Amino acid sequence: MTDARPPRPFALRRALWLLCVAVLAAVPLVQLSPELVEHGYAQLWSPALCRTLGAVTGLLPFALSECLVAGLVLWTLWRLGRGVARVARRRVKFGRAALGGLWFVVRVVLLVGAVFYLTWGINYARRPLPERVGWDSQRNRPADRAAQTRELGELCARYIEATNAAYREANGSDDLGKPSAWPGTAAGLDALTDRALSAAGYTLGLEATFQSRGAPVKRLFLSPLMSALYLSGFFFPWTGEANINAEQPGSALPHVIAHEKCHQRGIAREDEAEFIAFVAGTLAEHPYLRYCAYSFGQAVLLRDLSALDGKRAHELRQARAPGVRRDDEAEVEFWQRKKSAVSAISITINDTYLRSHGIESGVHNYGEVTNLIVAWQRQ
Repeated sequence: MTDARPPRPFALRRALWLLCVAVLAAVPLVQLSPELVEHGYAQLWSPALCRTLGAVTGLLPFALSECLVAGLVLWTLWRLGRGVARVARRRVKFGRAALGGLWFVVRVVLLVGAVFYLTWGINYARRPLPERVGWDSQRNRPADRAAQTRELGELCARYIEATNAAYREANGSDDLGKPSAWPGTAAGLDALTDRALSAAGYTLGLEATFQSRGAPVKRLFLSPLMSALYLSGFFFPWTGEANINAEQPGSALPHVIAHEKCHQRGIAREDEAEFIAFVAGTLAEHPYLRYCAYSFGQAVLLRDLSALDGKRAHELRQARAPGVRRDDEAEVEFWQRKKSAVSAISITINDTYLRSHGIESGVHNYGEVTNLIVAWQRQ
């Protein structure tokens, strides 16, 4: 007779680690095929999996991602403390304890990495957005310095005019006398953002899977920690949740929510998520979302214009309505207060993470949204 006993736990764990290794080994092979990345993974497998995860976690009134991260940190600290205690009591030699700790780290990295690439991570290998939506590359040729300065100045002027008009429409005046904020409910903002992103996807000619709505955005209890880490939000592919820092100024929230929801819909690069979130905001039904989008647009364009023509940039900044300037100053002041050694480490980690996924500019990729905005206007 055959042995009908169930597999031993050790055998099951070994099978799990072998599966993780196989997944990570397959990632470079998948990335070699643009068609497999785009149509098999980015438009079929990954969105279906993320929608399923989001549908489950979206039922929870809290962020499961927050619980998982906190649990992993506490578990790691407990394992570390137990190992130190055993070495101190001479129950185990230091070398053996160190090897055990190293094997623990390897297992965590294997599991986290495998799930990351299975659910979302290969989206970094997608073709650039201009190629996917078929922009005319001849219109995106680099301009000389004078033409670039003129082009940025004209765009800045248009966006500042649109920002002032949307602020006035949303708030009823040119200055509320205090920093502005979304006047409705969190659920209302979430729904409006989803509709605006769908409109942006249609306008830009994005793939049909981009129209699929994800789980509602989650505001984290650990927002003070996110502020210290210099994070405005993050997408957690292991649970399909888009998470935001609820501490940041209210005028920043609509764009950050749209940005994280872009990641939720399969947009990996930061400049592309920034750009699509901007376009979505300009198409939103509510004037406050349009205000936040145009405010973001004029801010990033002014930053680049300042490097080319500081005098013109200064003139345009003075053309902003008092309330717009107040909101901008509130955002700058908030993040200035959060700068520390911890935030510097967090930025370095994020930079390393982005570079490891083929984004050569690292954290500067956020600022490259200007190139996409200019290219879009040229189309």
